[in-house]
Amino acid sequence: MADDEYPIVDAADGDRPDAADKLGDGTYVRFCEGLAVLVEGNRVIMTGGLRRQMFTGRDACRVAAELVPVLDGRRTAAEAYAASGMQQEAAKQAILIFRSLGLVEYADRPFRDDGRLTSHVSTFLSRAAHAAGTYRNSQDSRDALATSALLVLAPAPVAKPLQADLLACGIGSVVIGNAAEVAATRAAITAMARWPHHLVIGVEDLAARAAFTGTETACRDRAVPLLRAARAGTRAELGPLFLGGHTACSACFNRDHAEYFAGRSGETALPDDADTCALDEAFAAMIAEEALAVLGHIRTPQSYRSVTFTSLSDYSDQRLTVLPWPDCPACGALSPGED
Repeated sequence: MADDEYPIVDAADGDRPDAADKLGDGTYVRFCEGLAVLVEGNRVIMTGGLRRQMFTGRDACRVAAELVPVLDGRRTAAEAYAASGMQQEAAKQAILIFRSLGLVEYADRPFRDDGRLTSHVSTFLSRAAHAAGTYRNSQDSRDALATSALLVLAPAPVAKPLQADLLACGIGSVVIGNAAEVAATRAAITAMARWPHHLVIGVEDLAARAAFTGTETACRDRAVPLLRAARAGTRAELGPLFLGGHTACSACFNRDHAEYFAGRSGETALPDDADTCALDEAFAAMIAEEALAVLGHIRTPQSYRSVTFTSLSDYSDQRLTVLPWPDCPACGALSPGED
């Protein structure tokens, strides 16, 4: 398996852009939500997406005035051509250019509003979900998130805001648990594995690592991905993403982690201060974004086979690659050269 592959969500073939990313007369086209269109003389500026785009000329101004307003996701491409009053080939060429720049979404069914999501979440998914390459549009991404279940094993100051954020993003189920309650945790993992998409988020206590090791074993036995996180003062750790059969186990990671910090004995994270709540909220936000990358594929997860150490005081970061140790009985066969 290549390092840039991450087998977390099994998207159907029809969800992939390379399988159905063609513009036909019956394709529903939507101009991405939240984009601003500014017409200035013979220039058209579109901003709010991954990059600001500028088009020049009278034809560009006509497209902005006549075609963009009818790309509402409720019309097929053929209906949009007719409603715009433009020649079909010119309108089609404009849509193809917009698609190449990530400014429109395609679908085989009319786009619908999702009342479960707040407006800023819907806008973000419209601009980002189809660009990552797994889902054709934000509608398919939302459907995947709605059929996803998460188990959050973390202290309440992190678990509560994390749960709220993930539910607001459309995750179907987010349950908070306690890794120290071994039997309950195993039962929750087993129940969650029945959902089409699933993920465990485990915030590790660096002073008592046995509970997390037990969780990783339970997830590996059930083929459930586990996203690890930890915080020591102002140092946040995100990753690795454990997935049995594809990544190193927790024992291998612990060896890498110890070796990494052995060479940095003089470095210490700043301790918690009076504003611990702000640190927890920033930490929770980092975890939530990575969880959305894993389940919603809004971008490639940074935690696959790696852990990122981030300073919450200046946001500098370092990344450690995590690979199986050849002598590991659990995952040694996955060591470099045999993967």
